[in-house]
Amino acid sequence: AEVCAVDVSCWLHKALAVSYKEFGDDRRQRSKYRENATYFTILGDEIAACKESLGKSCRKLIVICCERDIPYIMAPYEADAQITFLVNKGYADFTVSEDSDLLAYQCKKVLFKLETNGTDKFTDMCIAAGCDYLDNIRGIGINKAKKIVSENETYLNVLQTLKFAPAAYSKCFEQARMVFHFQTVIDPSICETVPLTNGDTIVA
Repeated sequence: AEVCAVDVSCWLHKALAVSYKEFGDDRRQRSKYRENATYFTILGDEIAACKESLGKSCRKLIVICCERDIPYIMAPYEADAQITFLVNKGYADFTVSEDSDLLAYQCKKVLFKLETNGTDKFTDMCIAAGCDYLDNIRGIGINKAKKIVSENETYLNVLQTLKFAPAAYSKCFEQARMVFHFQTVIDPSICETVPLTNGDTIVA
């Protein structure tokens, strides 16, 4: 039998007919939610300790996982980064997804329609097209981003010189790239937070 890592928040959102954006687009507000929902591991009565930071439906799901001996992790930041770590480090065999975010994190085995070779350029293409950490330049969608990244070795310079590119776009791009490579996740073997990758050199 193989192990599948799943971001169950997607299922909860569908079940509740609630979009993440309904909790606010303000980054400070989202940061507050992340701080309140600190990662944890269920050990007996620790469910009570999480009561203030977890929604009712999430708490119910955790109880079900405990009752059925289903292992789970509350990601310290992004679920996609946490899932990528679990798959790439062998804790899970694969994951399933409805979008391409996991590919940007270079998850090795994702089951869905889109196929890719998982190179750093693909991550950069995702960033250029717009992601959680950097808005796209006006007029740049996934197709134009793919064309620029694949056809230009100095594609970051090309993006920076575009008409609507902010002055600090290159710097923000590099920061977004670092987030995708070094997002904080939990390593179940040591029960500590670690970077998604081991600090390998990023090759654009």
